[in-house]
Amino acid sequence: MKKTMKSFSRIRGKFYLRLLQILGFASAGFLVSCTKYGSPEVMYGVPENTIYFSGKIQSADSLKNIPGLQVKLFPEGQWDSIHTTSATDGFYSFYLYANEGETLKLKISDTDSSLNVGSFKDTTIDLTISGRDYSNHEKETNVLLKKK
Repeated sequence: MKKTMKSFSRIRGKFYLRLLQILGFASAGFLVSCTKYGSPEVMYGVPENTIYFSGKIQSADSLKNIPGLQVKLFPEGQWDSIHTTSATDGFYSFYLYANEGETLKLKISDTDSSLNVGSFKDTTIDLTISGRDYSNHEKETNVLLKKK
């Protein structure tokens, strides 16, 4: 009886040892497969939905960068927005929470036409967040504005 108990516990011990080895190799494989840009990417919890919106604003006729334009971004049907002013190279950027399939309005208005390259028409563009934008956490939209 004692001999069978020893052999049973020896078999059970080997089984647990093999099981832990297999789980160790599997977890190492998951750790390697979840890397992005050299560090492990978190694969649990609620996905982060902060998206980096950026782009460049240029004149449609001369392709010159337009500084000093007011850029607003807001969800469709809402009036509350996030806004910024285009830089000297016509670049704008900001972060906003958005979901895949959501439609946003990008409104560009020329508030100080005398300081820019000229006077430009106010423009509103509909932006739809695609699956690619959502997974990359960025949406780049370059805009060509027409003069008034």
